Amino acid sequence: MDSLVSWSPAMLSVPYWKFLSIAVVAVLSPGPAVMLALHNGSTHGVSAALRSSLGNISGLLVLALLSLAGASLVLREFPPVFWVVKLIGAGYLVLLGARQWSAVRKGTPAASAPRRRGASGRFYREGMLLALTNPKAILFLGALLPQFLNARAPLFLQSLWLVGGFMTCSFMALMGYATMAWLTRHRMGESERARKLAVLLRAVSGTVLIALALSMLTLEV
Repeated sequence: MDSLVSWSPAMLSVPYWKFLSIAVVAVLSPGPAVMLALHNGSTHGVSAALRSSLGNISGLLVLALLSLAGASLVLREFPPVFWVVKLIGAGYLVLLGARQWSAVRKGTPAASAPRRRGASGRFYREGMLLALTNPKAILFLGALLPQFLNARAPLFLQSLWLVGGFMTCSFMALMGYATMAWLTRHRMGESERARKLAVLLRAVSGTVLIALALSMLTLEV
């Protein structure tokens, strides 16, 4: 019990700030979660982006726990399982990208898109599913987290610090992207230029999501 109380991040095998540095670089890199945050921030506002970001880090929590439990090893040792996860993830990205292009073809300005009942829950589910169906995230966390664990210190508390730090960095990065997108759109108002920018953002995000889906299919263990 005393070891649990006296434990601190300094007892990790590698300094905690190094882990956070890697986490910051990883979460700032453009990817599906970043594109979703940009889209929701500019289209539906910061509140929607908040929900999708919370969903995304909830998914990251599940992936991190699975990685620590050996899920990444299962994906490496059983290629068919990896392929199933990869196909599901790529399919979901294509679905999200197709939704963006559908809105572009309809010519609906992002800011005027109707808010449907239950949309708040949908934003959260989208963010969570985006994380859960990303095999690259499982492999990344499975490779990263064990490197910082100290076998002579309580593993549970170490895991809490590592996973909590990664989730915090991810949430702050996603909300930062979403807020910048919202501020840019808000400053432009409802002008024709703003409408064109909204349509362009939908087209770009849709294209990037589909491109990420194709790149996911080429991912090897």
